[in-house]
Amino acid sequence: MGELDLRVRNGDAKLVLLGFLATLVVALPVGYGTGFLLPPGAKGPQAVAALLSIEGVVNIAQIVLFEEILFRALLFGGLYNKLGRGPGVIASAVIFGLLHLIQFPLVMAIMATWAGVVFALQYDRTRRLSTPILTHALVIAVQYFILPT
Repeated sequence: MGELDLRVRNGDAKLVLLGFLATLVVALPVGYGTGFLLPPGAKGPQAVAALLSIEGVVNIAQIVLFEEILFRALLFGGLYNKLGRGPGVIASAVIFGLLHLIQFPLVMAIMATWAGVVFALQYDRTRRLSTPILTHALVIAVQYFILPT
């Protein structure tokens, strides 16, 4: 574990979609239930334009690539090698969530912890970073549309 394989393979689209839905099944009820998330479009057309700009796409790509290399390949990979799959998934996801407290409130840390579980399981299943990277990118793209400013 701990490989930086970025290849995309047949069948990845299904795993990415399942991971995306698994993340949203928890994140949306938690986010909307606490009032942290706003309805889609609440940020207005400027936010949509910013996301669709080259700068917005590059920003998302940088965040996702950095976090997936750090939290899945390095942290989860190391914890997996030392502790095994289950403890590695949980520990890496909790650390991923807690570090979101630097910039966001507790509800975001809860959502990020769950996403960390999903992303680690995807990485464990495929042994490639491409799947959690694509899933994470989809999740962040949705967040740009619905998170409060």
